[in-house]
Amino acid sequence: MQILAANKMLFAGQKLKAEDVYWRAWPKNLLYSGLIKKSDQKNPDKLSYYGSPLRYDIQSDEPVTKGAIIAGSKGTYLAAFIDPGMRAMSIRVRASTGAGGFVSPGDYVDVILAYRMRVSS
Repeated sequence: MQILAANKMLFAGQKLKAEDVYWRAWPKNLLYSGLIKKSDQKNPDKLSYYGSPLRYDIQSDEPVTKGAIIAGSKGTYLAAFIDPGMRAMSIRVRASTGAGGFVSPGDYVDVILAYRMRVSS
């Protein structure tokens, strides 16, 4: 049996491309739900999964599963990635007050809003 596998390290959010994967031999007795089998594909050279973002990192030679691919996602990677009931929003940050590198994709953060109320009379 042949299944889809990564031919290099793939990262969450990255769009899957044909050059990122190959068909790997896989024992029939080790098949499990979610594997993408070559025999199930109408055109194994032009998969519908290409161009879809990945939900999580995939190691080189690891199987690429249906669960790893955000297929048919509407909107952005973030909209497809967050769990139901969660929210994501952007905030304006100035270079003079912001710092980078502390939060990575997939991190959960608490945000506290501090403001001064202005009442006009």
